[in-house]
Amino acid sequence: VMDAGGKLVTPGLIDLHAHTFPYGSAIGIPADELVAHQATTTVVSAGDAGANNMAAFRRFVVPASRTRQFAFVHIAVAGLAGFPVPELFNIDYASADAAARTVAENADLVLGVKVRMSENVIARHGLEPLRRAVAACERSGVPAKVMCHIGGVADGALMSQILELLRPGDVLTHCYSGAPNL
Repeated sequence: VMDAGGKLVTPGLIDLHAHTFPYGSAIGIPADELVAHQATTTVVSAGDAGANNMAAFRRFVVPASRTRQFAFVHIAVAGLAGFPVPELFNIDYASADAAARTVAENADLVLGVKVRMSENVIARHGLEPLRRAVAACERSGVPAKVMCHIGGVADGALMSQILELLRPGDVLTHCYSGAPNL
């Protein structure tokens, strides 16, 4: 029993957008180092791993962490391993079939598919990466959502098209980041 008088008591909070794949994602940090500073008990890795390295995230990162973790698999097969090099400049890295298979095989861990739709990531591919992410979720055969990163969509027409493609329950991330989003 603990005296919580004068304190705010909440259930465990969830960080829906974390990068917790150290050594696998160029921006990943250990979840256990993160949660102590933000009062969370659960984190969601936001596309750190793609289909080609989700097995390493599942086998080496998740069991070694005290923090409960879930993930979105990146539509790019290597996830964010090459960051800051844009993972979708080559559209061939965006594999709907590989992502769908990864979601289906890891449905206890993977919530859906992440796609970064910033203009400096998608090059001239327009909506194609997002279309592939939606297709991967639908092909997986399990309830799966898209996490769509929009930090840096300065084209109003593209933003409208992105919003039209998202489905109920999909996640729009970085919409309040201060990045130029129209």
